[in-house]
Amino acid sequence: PSAEKCLRELLELFLHSNDIQSIAPDVFHHLHKLRSLTLSRNKLEILPPGLFLHLRDLSKLTLYGNPLKSLPEVLFGEMRNLGSLWLYHTKLSTIPDFVFSNLTNLDGLKELRGLSLLQNLQNVSLFSSRLQVLPRSLFRNLKHLQKVYLNSTKLQSLPEDLFTTLPELQEVYLDDNPWKCDCQILGFREWLQKSTESLHVAMALGVQNTDGKLKENPHPPPHTALPFSQCAAAFLHWTAALPCSTTALDAAPPCDWLVRQSSPWARKKCKQHGEVYTGAQL
Repeated sequence: PSAEKCLRELLELFLHSNDIQSIAPDVFHHLHKLRSLTLSRNKLEILPPGLFLHLRDLSKLTLYGNPLKSLPEVLFGEMRNLGSLWLYHTKLSTIPDFVFSNLTNLDGLKELRGLSLLQNLQNVSLFSSRLQVLPRSLFRNLKHLQKVYLNSTKLQSLPEDLFTTLPELQEVYLDDNPWKCDCQILGFREWLQKSTESLHVAMALGVQNTDGKLKENPHPPPHTALPFSQCAAAFLHWTAALPCSTTALDAAPPCDWLVRQSSPWARKKCKQHGEVYTGAQL
């Protein structure tokens, strides 16, 4: 068989430490069966758009040790099997929107190795990815991180100390996620309440059992979801608007509304229960 035909059957390609400086945009387009691609420790500063677009069966991609300065938004195709992406020891300062949006198997970032080693990183965008869980150490050592985009994912909760070691953090985008209001999110909620004075948090909480700065019971039973079934909340430019619809265990549950349009906290009435609260009650 011809060399080209043999390459189409290739399962693994190892190009580690070959002083590669550039790659043609279509060089991998015919390697439809490739499962493992190693490009680590080369001299790649950029990757052409669509470079991995046709590698649908790829399960492991190794890119560490390249002086990459940026990633194109259109880089990966619909890689249903990609579970391991090694991306560290680079010069990346920004991870752009949509770059991980097709990676349906990177649901927990357990194999997105070395993000915490990108110490010059200023912006991280995992917008519109299929993320379900973030490891507690994901942003560790990213002292210069300023903006984090985690909107439109599958995240239901976040570790309470995920952002606490980021001294330069300015903006966090968390809208359009299916937040689950159970005991796992209480620590993150406390961080959110403390941070809105100094941090721009854009957050829209909705879908099921959501909370944010809205609470029904200050002392919920352990391991029991807070009994809000359809709450919608939006935190935009330090302003919280909390329309409330509850299915509660108590006959007349309290409902806290916090709206900061200016200082001090504005008072708001819960339309359903007719009770007025202020931010001081939290």
